[in-house]
Amino acid sequence: MAIEAAAGPVAPVAPPAPATAEEAAAAPVADAAAPVADTTEGSWIWRIVARITPFFALAAAWIAGVVTKIIPGVTLDKSQIIALMVAAATSVLTAAWKWLQGWQQHEQNVADRRSQPVRRAAAPKEPYPTLSEALSKLRRRPRAIRG
Repeated sequence: MAIEAAAGPVAPVAPPAPATAEEAAAAPVADAAAPVADTTEGSWIWRIVARITPFFALAAAWIAGVVTKIIPGVTLDKSQIIALMVAAATSVLTAAWKWLQGWQQHEQNVADRRSQPVRRAAAPKEPYPTLSEALSKLRRRPRAIRG
């Protein structure tokens, strides 16, 4: 599975300014309720990284402890083994933290339209009803007659 990288930063393109008042009146106005799926990142990779990082940190610490006992001729006391295990776990956590920071920067660039999303988010199927619409539906529902 390959991830296609964007060709480069995509600069936001502003439409040309209308020259006359008639052109300004006829120009389309951006709808505030329009879906913004084209500027949203839809990839879930950050959730996977955030959830498996603790397991990789524990695995790195365990492997560091096992390796120190397997290597012949190496004598380390418990405090040195623990220091090595902490260093291994810290390096995994630092790498994941740095990756997540870069991913947040990518999401900000997508939101600012400076880069393309890795995977576009799906547009909402229908907008959520307002509170007044939901209440009016509840009022219109027939009530069961108790007898």
